[in-house]
Amino acid sequence: MELKAKLTETLLQSPFDRPAVELDTTASGRVGGYFLSGSFAGMEQMARQEMLWAWLDSKLPIEDRRRIVSIITLTHEELEAAS
Repeated sequence: MELKAKLTETLLQSPFDRPAVELDTTASGRVGGYFLSGSFAGMEQMARQEMLWAWLDSKLPIEDRRRIVSIITLTHEELEAAS
């Protein structure tokens, strides 16, 4: 399975509230994008990232995690406000 599809599936099956994912693949095959969740409300960015990466560490092999460029963590409301 392609990394983008695998990562999308993993994130959507996460225990986070109302997960939504928008990912892109670079020309070199690396993946990055946005992960939205209501679980992030009121949290600092570092705490969000720690929570996200703890989940990814438990679900994806290191070879896949090394190909993730970045995942920006936002609430649905933060994305709406930025649009």
